[in-house]
Amino acid sequence: DNLREANTHQQNVTSFENDIRNLESLKKNTGIAVDFINECFKRVFLNDKRMELKDEGKGEYVIYSNGKKVTPDRVSSGERNIIGLSYFFAMLGANNTLGKLYEHPMLIEIDNPISSNDTGNRSGILSLLKDKFYDIFNRITEIEGKNRTVKYYGSKILVLSHEMKTVKALKGIGSDYIQHGQSGSYFELRDNSVL
Repeated sequence: DNLREANTHQQNVTSFENDIRNLESLKKNTGIAVDFINECFKRVFLNDKRMELKDEGKGEYVIYSNGKKVTPDRVSSGERNIIGLSYFFAMLGANNTLGKLYEHPMLIEIDNPISSNDTGNRSGILSLLKDKFYDIFNRITEIEGKNRTVKYYGSKILVLSHEMKTVKALKGIGSDYIQHGQSGSYFELRDNSVL
């Protein structure tokens, strides 16, 4: 009876230790995500103090704008879109280290990434998109076979926008990275017809 009880306690201890390791791993990934998001902010704003996300402990994250803590209601809709886009790119690589982001082929849809932003922020967002598209399109997935290694360039990105100026800028970004047998397509919907 005592031996059975001791085994049960040992199993519980082992289970708790595994839970602690898993939680510590999640905490590290959260730190990677915060660092990644802040790098995206720097890319958009060209300034490391313009907007920053900080982990205040206990799972609480705070937004800083120009070095001052701000509440979400004090952040413009354009800035919220930038936070969302940065978070989106961070979550695409969730559970990976920074060196292994975008490791697997993906189908990515981004709807109107530049809406609600002024000209300066639009340029920054285009710069961020160019950077992330480069990272995604140049990620090579190697599949080991019996006699050879196949390199797969499989990610696809679909960007939707109602602003032609944005579409033209994105078309230029996309054409920079079409390589390795990939192709790019651009469509315009006008009067219920695809042009």
